[in-house]
Amino acid sequence: MSLSENEKSLIHARKADIFTLTDEIFDMLPNCKMQKDEILNRMARIFFILRDVTAISNNLILEPQLTTFRNDFLFIHTMFEQDERQKIIQKRIEYFCVDANSVIIREK
Repeated sequence: MSLSENEKSLIHARKADIFTLTDEIFDMLPNCKMQKDEILNRMARIFFILRDVTAISNNLILEPQLTTFRNDFLFIHTMFEQDERQKIIQKRIEYFCVDANSVIIREK
């Protein structure tokens, strides 16, 4: 069963939300340690948007998979807690954002 026009519109809108959130995150990257909570909050929102998109239809496949985003989020959170070097954290956040913006949502 293919997606309805409403479902397609919703997916496009949610992808636009992801773009907005990642754009905000990129603006915060130069001071990522000072803005840790705001960055993690936006990353969590991205994860929940992706989860919502996959819930629209049982007929959707998300690439990379949702578990990849969850694991990346948890890893970045741990890096903040362990006080890793800012450049390393920034790079991991960049990868997360790029993956979120380039996610492929296709029908089974």
